[in-house]
Amino acid sequence: MKKLTVLILFLFIFCSYLFSQDTDNKGYKFKPYATTGGHFIVHSGIWGGTVPAIPEESNAALGGTSYYGPAFGVDINYHFTKNISLYFDISRYTRKTPVAYKDGYASSFWVFEQTDYSVYRVGPFEEDAFYNVQTTGFRLGFKAYLQHEKKIQPWIGVYWGYYNVLHGIYNKGMSKTWGNDNGYVSGLSYINFGTDIWDKTRTLGISLFYEYGAPVYRNYSIDDCIVKGWTFKDEGEGEPVFGYNRIGIAVIIRNVKNNEKM
Repeated sequence: MKKLTVLILFLFIFCSYLFSQDTDNKGYKFKPYATTGGHFIVHSGIWGGTVPAIPEESNAALGGTSYYGPAFGVDINYHFTKNISLYFDISRYTRKTPVAYKDGYASSFWVFEQTDYSVYRVGPFEEDAFYNVQTTGFRLGFKAYLQHEKKIQPWIGVYWGYYNVLHGIYNKGMSKTWGNDNGYVSGLSYINFGTDIWDKTRTLGISLFYEYGAPVYRNYSIDDCIVKGWTFKDEGEGEPVFGYNRIGIAVIIRNVKNNEKM
């Protein structure tokens, strides 16, 4: 992992150097500026063995089922050189999967273990229950830009993030819980790239981007999970704090008047 981190950082610095060689433009005078924005992300991944149970009548596998979820946030991007910016964002990611339906049962091998290997199901439930994961965190990092003086500006980025993960079994409105856990995770995001597209005045634009990879929350336990006294423990597999694949769009606003020659 350390070797990979060093390699990614080296490639980031090398690409930044190449980008800086391509933006020499007579009459272009750069001045530092900042942008602010709001973003929406769709993140996707695959549930592993971290879901305590699924509806008894479900045909889905306990692990290996794909999921999609939304994320919202705000960001600040400070361009302190022509080709490098300091990036900061705060986002919340959510996802959920059914555990049991109203008047139905939840089933899994873990339930079988908790019942001393007597039955595979527990219930019935008075209302629908879901395994819900909410991740809230911030990221800080750098972006390297190509064609900084153009209206279309492709970039690559590297970020470090710190996240709070709240997960457990809840009803639909999250007003009732059958056990939950709360923890903190940090880690790097290596693969991030996109394009900023500006209007003619260079004051309003959108950013289209793709991100891959996620830190993993490991070795947690959910006490009183489904039944008081039962504990669901992660044995080291862990679960990503959000989906490994993320596609997003951001609306960005430039906070100073245009100072670059078009």
